Amino acid sequence: MNVKNLSVDYKVYGGQLKVLDGINFYVKNNERVGIIGETGCGKTTAMKTILRLQANNAVVRQGSIEIENSSVLEMSDSDFHNYRKERVAMIFQEPMIALNPVFTIGQQIEDVIRHASEKKLKKAELKQKARDVITSVSLPDADRILKNYPFQLSGGMRQRVCIALAISMAKKLLIADEPTTALDVTIQAQILELINQIASKKKMSLILITHSLGLTRNTTDRMYVMYAGSMVETCSTKRLYDNPLHPYTVGLLNSIPRLTGKEFSNGIPGRLPDYLNPLPGCRFQDRCPNVMEKCRKSKPPEIEVEPEHWVACYLFEQKGDKS
Repeated sequence: MNVKNLSVDYKVYGGQLKVLDGINFYVKNNERVGIIGETGCGKTTAMKTILRLQANNAVVRQGSIEIENSSVLEMSDSDFHNYRKERVAMIFQEPMIALNPVFTIGQQIEDVIRHASEKKLKKAELKQKARDVITSVSLPDADRILKNYPFQLSGGMRQRVCIALAISMAKKLLIADEPTTALDVTIQAQILELINQIASKKKMSLILITHSLGLTRNTTDRMYVMYAGSMVETCSTKRLYDNPLHPYTVGLLNSIPRLTGKEFSNGIPGRLPDYLNPLPGCRFQDRCPNVMEKCRKSKPPEIEVEPEHWVACYLFEQKGDKS
């Protein structure tokens, strides 16, 4: 998958919220990619645009999204519907909202399997496939789970059901939008391990969206750091932790609580910019300790500081020129 110069606005009463500001990112086959950033920085907007699930007031101002040499934004609705049900799926952030409260788990899973299947399945075949999917996400007593309604399951069980719904049809790309929200730490680890196992087994690419750096360290191959609708840094996950370059990335890493208890973690002062009237130049300028005059005038380009390590910051402009 390849996203180029994608900009998305939201029409509101006061004008247009300029949320995504020309983002670029790609995902290779069988690659695990993480996208991190503060709440409200545009991570979910980007993923919903890829699936064409954006809100009615969303406007794609510019950019392209290509999956397997096909343009997502230019496909007809019917073509993209068929394409999405066979190749791409998303695990949404809140399982209680993602699941329909008036249908049983079995009805919802069978409905997804029915639409994803290339041939018409008999009722017994549907039920067996639903059992197999429930078993594949390590939920015990599949028959009981299939008869339950969402409110009868715990948060962790509901999230596993959402994963089951996603893997019922996805074959190429799985998007996990903060899949461990509101779950306790032990369940978080189990859910992430399950998602990784499924992606590896099915040889699928994975995009993990989160605002927690700790969740991505052992679950992704490469990372994108996103701030206020812009990709500010990308490199291998190991490199990001060993050598963070962008001031925002450094601030995020310094915000991680210390287990020693000797000092408080350092936060990032300020808040996200106003999307209705964003300042020209770098959107991180008002919170950056290294801000320069040129940062306030024009948006910094993406600079390759070292092989496969890109940073959108004027601090590294000369180093990028040398390379």
